[in-house]
Amino acid sequence: MAKDLRTFLKDYEEAYPGEVVRIQKPISSKMEVTALVIHADKQWAEPPVMILENLINHEGVKSAHPSIVNLFASRTRCCWSVGAESRTYARHLFHKGIEGGIAPVEIERSQAPVKQNVQKGKDVDVYRFAPLVHHYLDPGPYTSSGSWLCYDPETGNDNSTIQRGWIAAKDEIRWWPIQQSDNHRILQKYTERGEDMPVACWIGHHPAGMIGCNLGVAPGESHLKSAGGVLGEPMRMVASETWGRKFLVPADAEVVIEGIVPAGLRGPEGPFGEAWGHTGGQRWTPIVKVTAVTYRNQGYWVSNMISHKDEWSGSFADKRSMVALEIATKAVSTVVDVRNSPHPGVVFVQLNKKRPGEAIEAGLAAAASKYGNKLVIVVDTDIDIYDEQDIWLALASRVQWDTDIHVIPGGRGASTDPSLIQDGMTAKIVIDATKPLASERPFSSRNSVPAEILEKIKLADYIPQLVREVAKIC
Repeated sequence: MAKDLRTFLKDYEEAYPGEVVRIQKPISSKMEVTALVIHADKQWAEPPVMILENLINHEGVKSAHPSIVNLFASRTRCCWSVGAESRTYARHLFHKGIEGGIAPVEIERSQAPVKQNVQKGKDVDVYRFAPLVHHYLDPGPYTSSGSWLCYDPETGNDNSTIQRGWIAAKDEIRWWPIQQSDNHRILQKYTERGEDMPVACWIGHHPAGMIGCNLGVAPGESHLKSAGGVLGEPMRMVASETWGRKFLVPADAEVVIEGIVPAGLRGPEGPFGEAWGHTGGQRWTPIVKVTAVTYRNQGYWVSNMISHKDEWSGSFADKRSMVALEIATKAVSTVVDVRNSPHPGVVFVQLNKKRPGEAIEAGLAAAASKYGNKLVIVVDTDIDIYDEQDIWLALASRVQWDTDIHVIPGGRGASTDPSLIQDGMTAKIVIDATKPLASERPFSSRNSVPAEILEKIKLADYIPQLVREVAKIC
């Protein structure tokens, strides 16, 4: 059986009972789901998957389709979905998705679950899935976890990545292919040719496939191949309704929305509550005219909860970690690990420093690895980059603010960063929070307890009730 969202939910529920919550109580897609997620984020360090089975759309109509949020709100869950250990997650994604990709395969229409239901022409209605209105000032419902798929008109290479789209009408989506993406580059090719651009937005799949498809492969490389690598099997593809075998779409997705961007057609999109936790302004974006919608029986609509744990806990932050780790390791061989914080733009680099200057070089490489990286903190191997208390310890005890903070002006910033003054440009900071080398000057050792004593003493042996209560909460 092919891996998909449904096989994941079944396997995950069996492995982690209680981590998938089915909600029967009616709830509105218009910001009420966001409010629920905000409360869950405060209650749990890693909130459960929520399946909303009685969702009311923004027009007050009950959806016949269940909706899923918080699929990626747990780093532990993301690691489990791809078969990786927490501390090797970024390296795992690189090895499986970039180095070990698996090419997609085409299957027959009769074998494709996403073809169980087909809407075309005047029957198209994306509102039927009750897509979410996330935040105050959003103009309406959005696709927030949809992976937008297109093919290069010159090479035929696929490109598929999660990008947002405002569902401005039941058959129209204002899509934002960010300027730094290959989707934008492909759109420019169609625009220069004066040709309509075919696109498809696929929603809902096994988390490993969704994560793998969004790793940020090199220009011209296949996103569907990287998805297969992380998934551990080929992504199954099927002919589209609009263009047939000339344009293949994921056969095991929950929903596929096919559409055309008429040549040069643009319109305003936004404002929108961005990943940086602030509302971004309107943008002039391509307008997608929806030509067909296909979906599985009781097809799940998956929403990524923008600026909440669902967006930053384990999927998007760690794909950035993977890129930064690759680049920083090439620049400085003593880099041990890299982790992007759940907070946008913040990166932690762990370094086994051997020579003066390595911390700055490693930090500069990590800052340059992604345009949105604006604060890089470099620490030693005795600092746990997955424990922010350890990061604070390094900042407080190993940094002299006048000599160890390095400001680099004129870098590329994330267009969604509300602090940008000049569009697209930002200053970047590298903080050297490493100890001086022994050859430079003596430095105090960290407080510690011998490993054999730490291993001997078990909290559950002394305070079993406390451990049970903590486990129940977390």
